[in-house]
Parts: sequence; C-alpha cells; structure tokens
Amino acid sequence: MLAMNRPTMILTLATLAGLVACATAPAPPLETGTPEYAGTPTKVKDEGAMLTFERIEGYLAHRGSNVRHPRPGVWHVSIDGIILMTIADEDRIRIIAPIFSLEQLDNDPAIQHAVLRRLLQANFDQSADARYAIFDGIVFATLTSPRTIVHESDLDRFVTQIVNLHKNTFRTGRKGYSSDDPDPNSIEIDPRKDDSLDLPQGYNRRDLPSPVPSTKRETISL
Repeated sequence: MLAMNRPTMILTLATLAGLVACATAPAPPLETGTPEYAGTPTKVKDEGAMLTFERIEGYLAHRGSNVRHPRPGVWHVSIDGIILMTIADEDRIRIIAPIFSLEQLDNDPAIQHAVLRRLLQANFDQSADARYAIFDGIVFATLTSPRTIVHESDLDRFVTQIVNLHKNTFRTGRKGYSSDDPDPNSIEIDPRKDDSLDLPQGYNRRDLPSPVPSTKRETISL
C-alpha cells in the first residue's frame, strides 16, 4: 500500500517544499520612486511671461480707446462703446463691464425675476469664461483669472468674451445672452417683450415703445 502511494507522496512533498521556499524567500524591494500621478505637475505656461501692469496697459491701449489709469492696477477703457474695467494685483486679474441696473426693469418683480433667471441659465449653458454677476443692483459681465497663468492671448480672449456677453444681453436669436460673437441678424429687444423669458404664468406683456439707447459714459467710478 505504501509502495503504491510513494510517487504521490514524493510529488506532494516536493510541492510543499516549493511553497515553503516561496514563502521564506526575501520579498523584492518596493518601488521607492514617486509614482507618475503624484509627480510635480508640468508647467503649461512660463511664469516669466506673466502679464505685467505695463503689458496690460499696452494691450488695452491698443485694443480700445480713452484709457484711464486712476490708480496702480486699475484701468478703464472703451471698447466698441462698452466701458471695461480691468483690475489686477499680484495674484489675480479681473475684468468687468457694467450692463444695466435692475432699476431699469421698471421695478417690475416679474420681469426682474425672469431676467435674473435667464442670466443664471446663461452662466451655465451659453457663456464660456465670462459670466454675469450682480453688485449693488448693477448687472455686470465679469471674469476673474489667476494673473500668473494669463498670457496676452488669454487677455484678448477674455476681453472679447466680456464685450460679446455685454452686446448679446437683451438680444434675439440663439446667441442672445452668450459670450459668442453676436449674430449680425439679431436685434435688441425690450425684456418686457421678450417671449423667450420665462415669465410667471398670467403675466400680461405690455405694449411698450422701443427703448431709447442710453448714453454711453466714458468713465465710471470704482
């Protein structure tokens, strides 16, 4: 009986010996290098190319007209009849353009509600980097970015978006309330007559005359 099982016993002992040898063998050294995903991020832009105040002012003077420089880091400029303010410090650059006052909506809560809702929706699905914002009852087109990563080409793109968002407010067409280039076939429309606004049920739209374009101011206080 034992003789008949000897090959099986030998094979079993050899297998166990192999397992023991594997268990007692020294483990291979662990990788001590930093994993790729934890490495230092590659710098996309050269910090030496960061926009200086001089370069910002030079760009604004080239792009627009009537540049004002009331204090270090602040510039007012007129571009396509739109007043832009650029504010820069060591860390950030902000561009803002006032569009309208909520009081201009005739103090009508229904219209104000519908317009504000439309602006928030546009911030989600029709704007790029530029956004709508409200401060002290004034609606602005605005954009904020770290200054350390902004090149002049970025600044040009940001300014274009701010101007477009301003122009497309209260305009008809699929590009209304967007930071895209304005549709040449679109027209300005009184928000009280805008069928695309989500007005409360039962609101009666009034037969209003076409709005008179407001006088553009060349300077604003900040």
